[in-house]
Amino acid sequence: WVSTLAGMGPSARAAAEVAAEMGVVVADLHSGLRGHGGADWAERLLSDGLHLTEAGQERVYNIIEAAVRNWKKEEGGADIRKQLGG
Repeated sequence: WVSTLAGMGPSARAAAEVAAEMGVVVADLHSGLRGHGGADWAERLLSDGLHLTEAGQERVYNIIEAAVRNWKKEEGGADIRKQLGG
């Protein structure tokens, strides 16, 4: 278990590499949050170092939405419900 923000980078990169090898779309929250708005990103996006602030929630939504849009474009507009068997 990674207990510090600094220690999360290698784990996040490893997970993204495995996902890429498996052909799975990744919504890279770690990079997306860390790379958003300078050195004080954690203070603005995390209320206590773990839980998201309102700005953090909005940023996570935007990262996930972009990943889904990118996936849909790569899949030729495929309906995610069909992919999930729904």
